[in-house]
Amino acid sequence: MKQTLLAVFVLYMLSSCHLRHTDASQSAPTLDTAAFFASFRQMNFDTMSIICNFDSTEHEHTFFHGVAIDTLAVGLFPDTLLHTHGGFIPYQELFALGRFDLDATYQAYLYRSPIEGYGIAVDMLIYDRKNKKFRNEILRVANSWGDAGEETLITGLLHRRGRVLEIDRTLNEQWAIAGDTTLTTFVHTVTEDKYRVQNGIISQISSREFSRDTVHFGTTDTAGAHSIDTSAGVVKE
Repeated sequence: MKQTLLAVFVLYMLSSCHLRHTDASQSAPTLDTAAFFASFRQMNFDTMSIICNFDSTEHEHTFFHGVAIDTLAVGLFPDTLLHTHGGFIPYQELFALGRFDLDATYQAYLYRSPIEGYGIAVDMLIYDRKNKKFRNEILRVANSWGDAGEETLITGLLHRRGRVLEIDRTLNEQWAIAGDTTLTTFVHTVTEDKYRVQNGIISQISSREFSRDTVHFGTTDTAGAHSIDTSAGVVKE
């Protein structure tokens, strides 16, 4: 009799554990992968200019407002994105913007991301349809940031040349002179970077600084413009 009662008790415990496990698995949220990719608007263009500012993100359903990316989608992104934006992802501050084909294998995805402090940015990832995953490289194609007289403004111009995507970036930067606690002297530079995306790989082709100005109390002293050519990899913001 004792053995029978023990067997019944064990079966009861096992069935209870199974029910609890089943209930937990049923309640766990799952990612709708198709909906995630569909949240990026399909784009078709020859040349496109990307300039982001806060006014362009205020109105829902506009391109630069985008669609909030589900936090469950973090598993689809590369580690580079998680490292860059990990602190913001729990608050759904990544927004899907657009996607377009580069060739039969690769697609480009544009998303809006936050910047530490008061700023926003548009970044680009490359998706490998054959291997069904995003590549690790991230390219910032536009951003707007400013604080206490310092600012960074990036505008991007995208050109599609068959299976090649060419990107011209103009970078305006202004920062305070080191040691100037009064924030009355700033350095302002304008730089143009050129990138190419081919066979799923993002490459920096060149970088040229057009001007470097020192600004004192509204008076501008302009230094001579110069250029620097580089074949370095993807810019790291």
